[in-house]
Amino acid sequence: MDEQKSNDVKKKEKKNNSATKKSTSSTKKNTSNKSGTSKKKSNSKKSTTAKKRTANNIEKPSTIETPVEEKIVEKTIVEENIITEEPVIEEEVHVSEPVNNPIEEEDIFEDNYPSLDEITNKEETLDDVDIVFKTIKEGSIKPIEIPIKEEKPIVKPKKEKKVKYVLSAKGILFILLFIVIIDILFASVIILMSGKKLNKDNMENGNEVEINKQTDKKKNDKKPSKNGDNHIRNKYDLKALKSLDDIDLKINFFKYDNLERYIAYKDNHKNIDNEMIVVYVNMGLDKDFYTNIQKSPNLNTNTVITNKYYSLESDYEPANLKSIDDNYSSGNRKMVEEAANAFNEMAAAAKRDGFIVRAVSTYRSYIYQRDLYNRYVAKDGVENADTYSARPGHSEHQTGLAVDVDNSKDAYTSFGNTKEFNWMKENAYKYGYILRYTKENEWITGYKDEPWHYRYVGKEIANYINEHPMTFEEYYVRFLDK
Repeated sequence: MDEQKSNDVKKKEKKNNSATKKSTSSTKKNTSNKSGTSKKKSNSKKSTTAKKRTANNIEKPSTIETPVEEKIVEKTIVEENIITEEPVIEEEVHVSEPVNNPIEEEDIFEDNYPSLDEITNKEETLDDVDIVFKTIKEGSIKPIEIPIKEEKPIVKPKKEKKVKYVLSAKGILFILLFIVIIDILFASVIILMSGKKLNKDNMENGNEVEINKQTDKKKNDKKPSKNGDNHIRNKYDLKALKSLDDIDLKINFFKYDNLERYIAYKDNHKNIDNEMIVVYVNMGLDKDFYTNIQKSPNLNTNTVITNKYYSLESDYEPANLKSIDDNYSSGNRKMVEEAANAFNEMAAAAKRDGFIVRAVSTYRSYIYQRDLYNRYVAKDGVENADTYSARPGHSEHQTGLAVDVDNSKDAYTSFGNTKEFNWMKENAYKYGYILRYTKENEWITGYKDEPWHYRYVGKEIANYINEHPMTFEEYYVRFLDK
């Protein structure tokens, strides 16, 4: 009897111990799921305490009487209930042997299954809980794999590397060479522009360089090169040159081709000095008017010459003709633009001084001059007409640089008797005009005195002629004829 009771007590202890273990394990797991990661240490300690107590109960000897053992079991269950705060279940629960599962329990219950408290609140039976644990342990329910988002690495923008250029010696030499070439080109452009400007000034002022040379020195004191002259002189009669006092070595407009003409003219005009003999012969005065005619040089410039020895072609018409201001002309009068502008300026200046200078005749075509001359010939005959009218092709009016003026009151042929004429004598050169035909030079020009006829030559030439009275023919021979 005692042995049978003792065996019954042992069976009851085993059942109680098994229930206690199951309750403790369930409490630990549910508490861990409910409290989370932050309370794992606390629950672990409680579970450990419960295991120790259970172990102590198991290790007690089985010699205790039945009533006492039942009290001890009940006491242990009560203590366990106090620790886990779970109701004591006295019914026998059959728990299968644990299956080794490689998956940790914490991973299984984490955020996927209800806690023990949630099961209790829903008043579920212990059998349902046992079924759940059994299903999990058998591995029929697999844990949910939570996909982990791969974080893309933060790519920092690459900093742009500043490329440093280092010039080699060749590169530096190339740059220096390039700069030198640019400087040379720039200097060349400046020189070309200066040359153009100088040419323009020469056109306007009648070879300004030559004029300045003659102004700074005495007339005709420039000597040609001795070596060159000696080489040329050997081809000519040295005795004839001696008769001219070697004038060829003293002036720069001596023409060896005219040597015989110089000697002949000297024989007929012994009272004229050698220099002027050369001047007159070069003008053509040793020949009759309208003989030995040459083509007019320097077309479309201020230095073009036309007279009884130089002629213009029948189709020649100057470029850049421009009408003079109506306030200073008797109609649509045209001149070369430069001459027209100078005349407007001169007439305006005269007006400011209380005088009227008006253009009454300017550019004439070859045909116009031909018809005009023929009328004069028909009226007065060739010999008389030649003294006051130019033959076609020999008129300065065809150059577009000549102008006949009046005072708008008297006939232009009476201009020499007016106050305006006196003003022109004093001021015309300031604007580039010269009085072309005078009484004292009639034997040179072949024309009678014409106080109304003015020729534009540019300010520099006009100024030189005003300071050194001479005809335009003489100026041309000395400085322009080459």
